[in-house]
Amino acid sequence: MIANRFILLLMMLILAPYAFAADSLFVATFQFFHLIIALVVGALLALLLMQLIAYGKRRQIRQTKHLATTQTFARDAVTNLPVMQRGLTVLKNVIKEKGANNIAVIVFKPVNFDQVNDVLGHQNSDLILLQFAYKMQQGLQDKALLINLGNDQNEQIKLCRLQGLEFAVLVDKSAFQHPEKIVLEDLCQTLINIVPKAISVKSCSLNFELMLGICSGNSQHHASSMMTDACDALSLAERTGETFRYYETSHAIHSKRQLALMEKLRQCHQRGELTSLIQPQVSFIQDKIIGFEMKLDWRKHVDEKLSQAEFEQLASYSNVLYPLTKMLFSDAFEILALTKANGITATVSVNLSSGALLETELADFIALQAEQNDIPLNQLIVELHEKVLLSNAYRARMMIDQLKALGANISVDEFSGSYEALKYLRRASVYQVKIDCSHIDDIAGYRVDKTIVNALINLIRKMDISVVGKGIDKLSLKENFVAIGGDTAQGNIIHPGLQKEQIIDWCVSWQNKAKQLG
Repeated sequence: MIANRFILLLMMLILAPYAFAADSLFVATFQFFHLIIALVVGALLALLLMQLIAYGKRRQIRQTKHLATTQTFARDAVTNLPVMQRGLTVLKNVIKEKGANNIAVIVFKPVNFDQVNDVLGHQNSDLILLQFAYKMQQGLQDKALLINLGNDQNEQIKLCRLQGLEFAVLVDKSAFQHPEKIVLEDLCQTLINIVPKAISVKSCSLNFELMLGICSGNSQHHASSMMTDACDALSLAERTGETFRYYETSHAIHSKRQLALMEKLRQCHQRGELTSLIQPQVSFIQDKIIGFEMKLDWRKHVDEKLSQAEFEQLASYSNVLYPLTKMLFSDAFEILALTKANGITATVSVNLSSGALLETELADFIALQAEQNDIPLNQLIVELHEKVLLSNAYRARMMIDQLKALGANISVDEFSGSYEALKYLRRASVYQVKIDCSHIDDIAGYRVDKTIVNALINLIRKMDISVVGKGIDKLSLKENFVAIGGDTAQGNIIHPGLQKEQIIDWCVSWQNKAKQLG
């Protein structure tokens, strides 16, 4: 208000002389009241000018508001749906109006779509994705519980596309007439039911399957955190194989713990605390040292409660799994050179447990290490998990071909005996198979396991492939393993794990003990 009065006074003073000059043209003699008239006219002119300026501003604001409500928001180029930013904008406005407690976000994706890209290419798969998005939108546009992402009520758009193959719908919980859990799960089932049974393009037909993540809002949520939590719930559903999964606060606690462990793992790696642990492999029948498997000594440094699979996942996310694997290969060739110098003939195994390790550069690194240490590569065994072989068939096959061309031997770890795995053994000309024997104890409930292991051993031997039993951690397991036809094994009963500097002394001790028993 003060600013407006100041502007009015200033404009009046500026315009008054012009009004006075105009008055002087008509009046020959100057009188005092002429000055008063000039000031009044100046004030009137100033008021008129200010009104014109204010009118222009109001008109500009109205035009801006009109554009904001009617302009076309950004749409995804493939599906023609609103993009994630539009979803976040609407979600933010709805939270401001209704509160986060009254909103839920459901994120979903077609989980079996990636294979289409491999078969049809992106251009044709985009046509299928467009059909999928169109049919989902058609099925959802009349769902009153879903929040509209369009500009107005005439344009009912109930979903938006996030990154990749993920889509999201926003749910108005304030309109629920039944318990929240029942309604949200019913909405998930509605989404699943709307999914088209089959979509075809160029003779290729695809039946979609959905996985969903749900975030039910609370007072701590804002727009981006709700969307992120729903995406995290979807990721968890994918990992666990569930159709849908709720986001829970325990997930955030778990994530913080994981991040803390990842940071601890990186620091341990930088300080060189993660070293090799070597587990011997022996023939029980011949009482002879066959070889060694390289493992990482990480439990006492990172977290003893972690499983091997959890550690490998952390190491992969922390970008230390690859350098640690290279360290194991370097140590493997050092062990081979050490045993060779002491007249001990043995193989050394290194495990590639992750598909991320199937890189051409790693094969080149292995070849370089063999050359530098003057070790024939047929003494190296590269172990590949069965799940890595079957889930990364093309890359695994390329890695196997490279390693075999160099002269290295291939072993399959965690062998299940499935039909697909048996076919792979025959095609890949595998040198060795490792079977988990930790469940072949004398307890009645494990008799079936003993029968299965026995059948696998006999079958694999008929394929002229050597078998190594792992997890032989106590005497009863050793006796059962030998009784069902097993021979070469590793486990805590032989040794839980040696350091590099202990290898030769242990080998000499084992050989002396074997001579005494023989």
